[in-house]
Amino acid sequence: MIPIVNSRVQQTDCQMQGFVLDGFPKTLNQIKALDDLKIKPNVILALETTNELMFERVSFRKIDPITGETFDTNNLPEKMDSQILTRLQVIPLNNMEVLQNR
Repeated sequence: MIPIVNSRVQQTDCQMQGFVLDGFPKTLNQIKALDDLKIKPNVILALETTNELMFERVSFRKIDPITGETFDTNNLPEKMDSQILTRLQVIPLNNMEVLQNR
């Protein structure tokens, strides 16, 4: 993941306009890698919510096992392909036990 982030933030548009790293870094190793690459944030935002609300939101997320695309089942496209709809699956890590340990 680090090489991908580094490659992207070095591109001209990021250098000129800035960038947002959403959900990254997540681990101490990723923080250290960003520090080694001299990628230093100007602003850090930490959003807090209740476990119940977090679980409610992710419980509506499903994944297409063929394409890897994720969908919010509360907000599906009007003309969604019925084949895609029938193969959507719950994302395995989106359960209360895993979410409480994040």
